[in-house]
Amino acid sequence: MIQNSRLVELAIKGLEAEKARIEQELMELRNQRTPRTATNRAPVAARQEPQLQAPEAAAKPRRKMSAAARKKISGGACACAARA
Repeated sequence: MIQNSRLVELAIKGLEAEKARIEQELMELRNQRTPRTATNRAPVAARQEPQLQAPEAAAKPRRKMSAAARKKISGGACACAARA
């Protein structure tokens, strides 16, 4: 039983060493993808992904519709009934 627990202990240490090596490689790859700058010093895991948003939606204010345009779109009671 002692030999079995020693094997398990060595296996755990080996796997932890491999995990550390893989995490180091992942960090290097992430840094190649997005290099850090003076304003971007947060660790990669701590950063939140930015919300995807259309650039036009963020830049342009929403246009207002006039009362006449709203009335024209509404078509009175029901535009579909008038066509039938």
